[in-house]
Amino acid sequence: MYGAGSQLFYEMPGSNGNLGRISAYEAKTLKPVWTFQQRSPFLTSIISTAGGVGFVGDFDRVFKAFDVKTGKTLWDTRLGTGVQGFPVTYSVDGEQFVAVPTGYNGGSPQIRPSSMFAFERNRPLVGHAVYVFALPKTE
Repeated sequence: MYGAGSQLFYEMPGSNGNLGRISAYEAKTLKPVWTFQQRSPFLTSIISTAGGVGFVGDFDRVFKAFDVKTGKTLWDTRLGTGVQGFPVTYSVDGEQFVAVPTGYNGGSPQIRPSSMFAFERNRPLVGHAVYVFALPKTE
């Protein structure tokens, strides 16, 4: 499938049409630990916290938190438009936050990928923002 510029999207073999995949591997042996696949391609980098939570965003406007040891989704939310770029975490007075930008254009596909995927996803042309979420406090 084609995106904007020189980006190409292809379904992964054996993925049942999924375009997004995150996998964890044992560093010493390179054996797979877990894999998470989804229909929508991921558009952000992944950031993980010292508490073992990873964050990632996708073309379908979903920003999610997952357990880096198991791959289990802990939380997700749909944002205003495509989740872009690089999530960041920071602390203020001992409270940790994660922030992620959303927008249209930039480095992600500006045109919906073709095929059935194009009809499954709605990515508005508006909704440029930076979303900030507070992480649960640990005792």
